[in-house]
Amino acid sequence: MRSQGPERFRHGFQALGSMSKFTRTGGSSRTDLSRVAIQKSPSLLDERLGVYRNKIAQNDIDVMLKQHQAFVEQRVSGVRAHFKLCELSNLDLSGAVLASADFTGAKLHNTLLRGADLRMTNFYAADLAEADLMHADLTAADLRGAILRGAVMISCNLTSADFRNGTLALARNGELVSVQSSSEADLSKAVIMRATLSKARLSDSFVMQTDLRDADLRGSILVKANLSDSNLTGCDLTSCDLTEANLEGANLEGAIMTGAILRHANLKGANLIGAILDGVDLTLANMEDVKTIEQLAGMEESLADMLTAHAKWIETNGGAGKQLDLSGKDLTGMDLSRMTLSAGIFRGAVLRNANLSRSALLMADLSSADLRGANIRNANLRGARLIRSMMVGADMTGVLASPINIQGHDWQTNMERARLGKAILVGADLTGANLTGADLRQAQIRNVSIKGADLTDANLTNADLRGVDFGKCKLSNTKGLPDMDNLESDD
Repeated sequence: MRSQGPERFRHGFQALGSMSKFTRTGGSSRTDLSRVAIQKSPSLLDERLGVYRNKIAQNDIDVMLKQHQAFVEQRVSGVRAHFKLCELSNLDLSGAVLASADFTGAKLHNTLLRGADLRMTNFYAADLAEADLMHADLTAADLRGAILRGAVMISCNLTSADFRNGTLALARNGELVSVQSSSEADLSKAVIMRATLSKARLSDSFVMQTDLRDADLRGSILVKANLSDSNLTGCDLTSCDLTEANLEGANLEGAIMTGAILRHANLKGANLIGAILDGVDLTLANMEDVKTIEQLAGMEESLADMLTAHAKWIETNGGAGKQLDLSGKDLTGMDLSRMTLSAGIFRGAVLRNANLSRSALLMADLSSADLRGANIRNANLRGARLIRSMMVGADMTGVLASPINIQGHDWQTNMERARLGKAILVGADLTGANLTGADLRQAQIRNVSIKGADLTDANLTNADLRGVDFGKCKLSNTKGLPDMDNLESDD
């Protein structure tokens, strides 16, 4: 229910609390389809709100869904679904077409809504605690004041969704009475991995301890939002407004925060290792105990000594020396070419414009590392971990990234969700590599060996794919794939 003033409330909630109505398109007649369901199942008292909810049986809902789909398709028989203050918990609405339906104040605990079409649907002050919304489309949905505590929203489309404040009120004895105890949208402990929330409005929302790994939050408004202890690993927060947001204890490892606004934001104890902070002003943010990039000058041991100890560790199979660990260190522009760095740990390190050409990086961990513009030509990356690494514009010509067999086990090179836009991979060997969710837009991938690679959810839009054989690759939901018959070798 959209409420922007007393008059809007008065008109919008007059009938709220009476039986749900369906409005037939193309006319003013109303068909009351909920009456039959109510006769079968009496209204239930919601003690939290102090109101009665209409209990609707699954078979009656199935009829309503068919009529609402006709409404969405603009057919004459279409009837818009109204579920105001209805009890819909534990029902199966998977794949349902419910775009523009009205669920104001409805209760949908543990309801299955997987893959449902919920575009522009009104969930104002609805209770969706622990609902399953995986892969649902909630574009421009009204979720003001909604409870989504513990909901599963993996890979949801929440573009332009509204999560701002909203208080449910009912008309009683001619007066509006608030019946909702909290006005903040509650997404605490929800699982929203890989969801699209670009341009969503989340100001003042409660997102504490929420799993937002790899979510797309570009351009979202998160003013005063409570994101404390949330997992924002790999999130795209480009141009987000996080003014006065609470990010205390949040994990932002590998997050893209380019151009984000963090005025008076609370980042106490947050993890910013590997985060991209280009154009971000942190002068007014609370940076107490923040984990961030470290300069080599502050290390007790010199880099040369560390490299010598690591080479000895490799030669003796760990019997002597010390494994190289440069996690979270600033190695910008460093010359590490032709070095033995196998099994080294560079998690979240800044290697921007560094020279790693012809280096041995077998089984190395470069997860969430910043390798933008780096020279990685002809490097050996077999079995390496490059999960969420930022490699935009990197020169990876001729890299070897096929699996490596160690004690009978094949270790694949893992580039899951790596950012490889405009990277040069000409002549590289990516046989069997894990490129799930990788961004390869405008990359040069000419004559690359990629047999058996996993490209599920990868983006190859405008990439140069001449001479590439995608035989035996996993290509589920891969974007930007051309007609394979038109791919010719670049001789």
